[in-house]
Amino acid sequence: MANLTDPNTGEIITVNLELTDFMSERIAIEKDGYTLFLDVSYGSVPNEPLYRDYDWLHAEYVENGRTMAGIAKQFGVTAMTIHGWLKKHGIPTRPRGRPANEA
Repeated sequence: MANLTDPNTGEIITVNLELTDFMSERIAIEKDGYTLFLDVSYGSVPNEPLYRDYDWLHAEYVENGRTMAGIAKQFGVTAMTIHGWLKKHGIPTRPRGRPANEA
């Protein structure tokens, strides 16, 4: 059994999870006619993907140095989707490949 907090409403949801549920990367929890996704690697995932939010995307991509591919994997979308949101928000993208200062 696990208590989860719905990221959209703050409601605490009690769910019964089996050990086999944690063998997948994402668990879908049905509650009151909607689905709450629990991403085992990254925590709960709100209904509106965070990558669409300028502040969150800027912090993750620019300040934390995450890659488009890494962010895309978190949400189950393609790197091109993340690229599109970076462009939409006017966030400059880095060149592909390893940074020049990395050996």
